[in-house]
Order: sequence, then C-alpha cells, then structure tokens
Amino acid sequence: MRRIAALLTAPAKGGPGAWLAPFAARLYLRRPELASLIATKYGSWRAARLAVWNEALFRLRRESGYRLVSANFEVTNACNLSCTICPVNNGMRRPRARLDLATFVRFLGNNPGLEFVLPFQWGEPLLVRELPDMIAAATERGIRTMITTNGTLLTEERARRLLDAGLTRLTLSVDGDAETHRRIRGVDLAPLRENLLRLRRLRDERRSPLALDVSMVVNGLTEAKWRELRAAWRGVADRIQAIPQFMTKERRHPCREPSRGSLVVLADGRVTVCCADPEGDAVVGHIDDGPLEGILNNAKMRAFRRAHFRRSFPAICRDCGEYESPVAGPRFER
Repeated sequence: MRRIAALLTAPAKGGPGAWLAPFAARLYLRRPELASLIATKYGSWRAARLAVWNEALFRLRRESGYRLVSANFEVTNACNLSCTICPVNNGMRRPRARLDLATFVRFLGNNPGLEFVLPFQWGEPLLVRELPDMIAAATERGIRTMITTNGTLLTEERARRLLDAGLTRLTLSVDGDAETHRRIRGVDLAPLRENLLRLRRLRDERRSPLALDVSMVVNGLTEAKWRELRAAWRGVADRIQAIPQFMTKERRHPCREPSRGSLVVLADGRVTVCCADPEGDAVVGHIDDGPLEGILNNAKMRAFRRAHFRRSFPAICRDCGEYESPVAGPRFER
C-alpha cells in the first residue's frame, strides 16, 4: 500500500512529468511548448489522474464532482510598476491588500491534498518579504510552487532566499525588446536580464532543479518582437513562452477554467473562479469557508458551470476574449 501511495505522489521525474506531459502538450493541447509547465503543475500520478477526471466531467457537462488540483494564492495585489497592459495601477478598484505567512500556512493546512500553488496573481509577489517563507512552508509539505515576477526586485538576496525555500519555477515577464518593454513597463530591460542570469548562476552552482521561464504577453505592440525575444533569451531561460493579452471579445464557447480544478484566492481572502478576474467580480467563496474543494463544488460554482454549458455566460465571461495571433494559442476561449 505504501508503494502504491508513493507512486501516486511521485515527483515529476518519475511521474507524468517525464512520461505524459510531452504527449498531453503535443497531441491533446497541440501546444508542445507547454510540456515542461504541465510537468510542473501535474507532477504526480495523482494530480494527472485528477486532471483527467476533471476534463471528463467538463466534457460530460457535469456541474459538480470536480477535484482540486491547484490554486493561485495572491500574496498581494500591489505592484511597484504601472504597466500599460495591467489593471493593478491603472484603474483597479480593489483596495491594496496582503496575505501573511500565518494565513498561508493555515491555507495549506486546510487543503492537505494540494500539490501545486502559484503564490501570485495580480501584483508583484517579491514585494512580500515573507514570500520565501511561504514557499518553504509549501516545499516542506511536498507542494510545488511557481511565481511570476517583473524582475525588478530580484536581487541576489531574494534569489538566494527563493532557492533556499525550494521554489519550483520562476517566470520573468518580458514585453518584447528593450524599446517595447520600456514603453509598456516603464523600466529598462537590461538589468532584468542580469537579474535572471545571476539567479541562473546561483541555481547552477547549487544544482537546484528550479526552472526559469521568460514570458511575453502578445499584443499589437509585441507580436512582431517574438522571434527576436526568443533568440535574445535562449540560453538564459529554460523555457520561453508567449501568452495572448486579454481583450474584449464576444465569447462563443464554454470555458474550461471553472472545471480545471483550480481556484484563485485574492489578497483579501475572497475566492474567485479564475485569473481573468482582477476585481473579484466572480467571487464564489472565502478562504475561511473551509477547503477549496468544497468551494469548487458549491452552489455558486455549479451555477457558473451551468451558465457556461448552456452558453448563457455570466456577465464577466461574456466579453472575455484574447488577442488572436499565430504566436500564442488561446488559453480561455476554448
């Protein structure tokens, strides 16, 4: 029995991360560039099995019975930049908030089956001094973690603390080349490259398994810079990805997000359906309501799925679209 349990919770090296992720990315999702990310998110046989279960329920148009696979935990919705493509410092109505270490540890205790946490949503996670302690608390429980950062605060001290904490994956957000990055983010790109290179050197010195990504949001300004970006960051990042920018566009197909087995905990403790909800307009519960799997199947979530299955989309979803580009496949439109 113990050997079976060990197999079901095996790390990515011996689980589906090594065997199934490339097939799922290439043959099912038709996005081979996602293989390593899938290996991180679904790094055990148990997580892979739950993902298949949730997909089956979605295809059968079931409203409940979904299993928790992952969670986004917004440690803060504050940011030190004012990017033109992000609502945080450009009209976000939510008050600035921060979730502390004690709340995060309690959250982990209330969700013992959780295997992957993204301690990031809207905002810059490196603003939170306790972030490495949160990651360490997750690592001690065998939980994989991943953050996305603008890179401006990725000092040597923070880099060392993240490595000590056992962070699984770090993504640096880059918007095209130096010119477009400055136009969108208001900061120079060169220092961010040095910050990531330093982290890579520290990682390699320690032989840490930390994976490093560079991610570009694709829009009319950055799309033409994709090839240049890939060439510039090859050998610096382990993986380079392009994701489409959110834009207003009529939804025509049910979205999988409410059925993937993931929820977003906002910095004020409210729980929302997905990451495409900067204001918390699709709140379905609160972190104090109990385990997320209960919220994942509560009456509000069932109604949310029902609306999608009937193509009578909730207000927040009706015009949730993405920039269309051959550079980046859709995430939420199908």
